Amino acid sequence: MNSVVSVGAIEAFFRHNGNIGGMQIMPYYVLNQFDYSLPLHLDVREILREQIGDRLLPFALRRSPAVSEALAEGMTVMDYAPGAVVAEDYAHLAQWVRSLSAPAIQSSQSYGSVRWSER
Repeated sequence: MNSVVSVGAIEAFFRHNGNIGGMQIMPYYVLNQFDYSLPLHLDVREILREQIGDRLLPFALRRSPAVSEALAEGMTVMDYAPGAVVAEDYAHLAQWVRSLSAPAIQSSQSYGSVRWSER
């Protein structure tokens, strides 16, 4: 419910401060620690969708102990548990972010299971 309550303040902030170079900037939202089996989470998602429309990303980052375990090991969840469902969620988020950016020079370097801090 904190998400629903906070959206109004975030939206107001960007309406008043999000004008950069004559262009209005508004945020996108992603649900974190989401549990598709909980009716409350599904209700919150629908309320947010009504409030912010397509700026609520069509996927969520699911609740998973793999995230905190990866942090405890100093790794990303992608490196710690690449087969975990939440790693797939982060991959969707990364793909979405990439789709917004201009094409960049692709690196052929493969990192495998190297910690992000060692890259």
